[in-house]
Amino acid sequence: MSINLLDMVKSAVVGQVADQIGSAVGLDKSKTSAAVNAVLPALLGGMAKKASTPTGASDLIKALQDNDNSILDNLAGAFAPAKQASMLDYGMKLLPMLLGGSQSTIISLIAKMFGFGDKGASSLLGMLAPVVMSVVGKQVKSQGLDVGGLTSLLSGQTNFLNAALPSELKNVMGFADLGGSSRPAGTTTQRTTAPATSSHSAPEAGNPLKFLLPLLLLGALGYAGYQFLKPKAQPVKTATPPAVNTPAPKAPPAVTAEVKPPAMDPMIALKEQLTSTFEGLSSTLGGITDEASANAAVEKIKAAATGYSALGIEKMSAETRTGLVPFLKPLFDKVKAALDVAYKIPGVQGIIEPVIGPMVQAVSAVAG
Repeated sequence: MSINLLDMVKSAVVGQVADQIGSAVGLDKSKTSAAVNAVLPALLGGMAKKASTPTGASDLIKALQDNDNSILDNLAGAFAPAKQASMLDYGMKLLPMLLGGSQSTIISLIAKMFGFGDKGASSLLGMLAPVVMSVVGKQVKSQGLDVGGLTSLLSGQTNFLNAALPSELKNVMGFADLGGSSRPAGTTTQRTTAPATSSHSAPEAGNPLKFLLPLLLLGALGYAGYQFLKPKAQPVKTATPPAVNTPAPKAPPAVTAEVKPPAMDPMIALKEQLTSTFEGLSSTLGGITDEASANAAVEKIKAAATGYSALGIEKMSAETRTGLVPFLKPLFDKVKAALDVAYKIPGVQGIIEPVIGPMVQAVSAVAG
């Protein structure tokens, strides 16, 4: 039976910890539990989706092996007001890796579901991401899992996640409904009505059970006699497999040590952020059909431009920038293609060019 990682994560984010996180992101206390229960399977589902490809699983196992899981020893201390900023900063760096190109869509859906802005939804995901990473990272280290072991562990979560994900997120996360409701109704009806139909159309003498039941009874009696008369075998002691239980939380130490955000390969995080930023920008540009939709897209374009600028690529070494070109160019080409289409729509270029123009120039200087 697969370990239920979702239950492990949920059991860690309860009581004081849940209240601290909800308060930090401006979430009404009455909605905190429901919001947390929606976000956790989304994060774990994103992790499972990433592990479904060899490259994704390889990147993920490295990040999990480097992760510092010590926050699980004292989550209340880790999310104390003085430390929330560092936890949120680390969590926001994890989101592109965990959610990929679906990040902006998931944020918007969660904001709509619980009635708070995109910023609050994004912050809630960012706060909870380190907890998910630490719970899974702890399993990776305690079981000594490699890439194959991690893939197996996460693929075994499908039923748990499918049952827990809100319907609004299932399509975005790529989880089909595995429940019994997906079975065609005709199958059940046919099986239950067929015997009744037969009982009215066939005479009782033609029923094979009339002859089989005595034979089955004789067989059962013979087997019982054999079991009674055969020599008793000596019991063989077998090792009881260890029960899979979530370790009881340790009592908080008398003196709370400074919680350091876990380390992560900077290049992996950078590529994930670039992917999220450029795929989201391409999607936003592709949704522009007239001046009204262009005006509506301005804020998202600004956010993408700000996100790219914050990465500070132009300040990196020439060697690092050169190494990024093969990865960055296909993403940028897709944005330029979407931009060319948008600019052909009357009135659109004058609305979005002042916002996206500086970003295009900055990226062109790196990717050409």
